Amino acid sequence: ADGAQSEPRHEHVDEMLDTISSDFTLEAGAQPSQCERHLETVMGLVVLANIVVMILETDSRSLCRDDEACTQSYGFGEINYVFLAAYCIEITVRLWISRLNYFKSVFNLVDLLIIVVSIVDLLWPNLP
Repeated sequence: ADGAQSEPRHEHVDEMLDTISSDFTLEAGAQPSQCERHLETVMGLVVLANIVVMILETDSRSLCRDDEACTQSYGFGEINYVFLAAYCIEITVRLWISRLNYFKSVFNLVDLLIIVVSIVDLLWPNLP
């Protein structure tokens, strides 16, 4: 004995962690996990709601005359912040699920770029 004490291995814990990890990662060509299917469904509903809000916002702006400033916002700015937060949460969850594989998809990169640009626009609205 060299006097160094090693921690006991808990193989059942390692197996459980491997199982959980495999549930949340997607190998190339593998079917999406149940978590990813739920995320797709929820985010699909969020996108549909966002489309409805954009239609309503465009409709409300069309009522403004060209010579008058439109002063009523109907809370669309705040609603758009909620959608931006939902998209940020989606990206965070997808990064957690896919890890570095997230960056292998062009669609994910486009989503990430749109969110980053939206956040920059939110933080610095007067940028050229």
